[in-house]
Amino acid sequence: MSKILLVNEYNLAREGISQLLLDNQMINSVEMATKSADAIVKAKQCEPDIVIMDLGTEHLSVFDVTRRMLANNRYLKIIVLTSQVDEPFPSRVLQAGAIACLGRKSSVNDLFSAIKAARLGKRYVSTDVAQGMANQTTRNEQASPFISLSNRELQIMFMFVSGLKVNEIADKLCLSPKTVSTYRYRIFSKLDVRGDVEMTHMALRYGVLQEAKMQTTEYRKAS
Repeated sequence: MSKILLVNEYNLAREGISQLLLDNQMINSVEMATKSADAIVKAKQCEPDIVIMDLGTEHLSVFDVTRRMLANNRYLKIIVLTSQVDEPFPSRVLQAGAIACLGRKSSVNDLFSAIKAARLGKRYVSTDVAQGMANQTTRNEQASPFISLSNRELQIMFMFVSGLKVNEIADKLCLSPKTVSTYRYRIFSKLDVRGDVEMTHMALRYGVLQEAKMQTTEYRKAS
């Protein structure tokens, strides 16, 4: 049996997953957090065996939070739930140290399988994530150009192609507008595009635009 830390901004989601795991005797205790900063503290204080994390529109990226948690406890197993099932996001999550990556549309059995795999120290990806990772090699027979972006650049790119403006992104990420603009032009250079329109077309071509729009819709509702 395992102690779990559930990280999700929505109370209904936390309570639902918690009850589901308890009812099926997958765990014996649950801790909960709504924000990334609280989750990092609780992961250190409560010493859970497994973290199930969905940061949604949190300003701290899942990559940052994963690394910070593992810096405090290298034996911690982190399962990430995400709407971003296409590359390079899943690979980046696993590279950051997560043991499993599941799409938000994954089945209950996927979650159970991920927990079982985590207990054994084995990696797990849900079917939709595996398909998204496979799309990298099948879509247009070339790798996604977004792989060249750093984690922060990837995060900011998602926001721009979703329609957020420089000041909105700066506010969300606690950066100056000048810093966001610098990131923007660096992204243009790496992707070899001349502006937001070309970058948006590229995002659409490689299947990431729909996920980006979903995140922005969530952000605007939360703002």
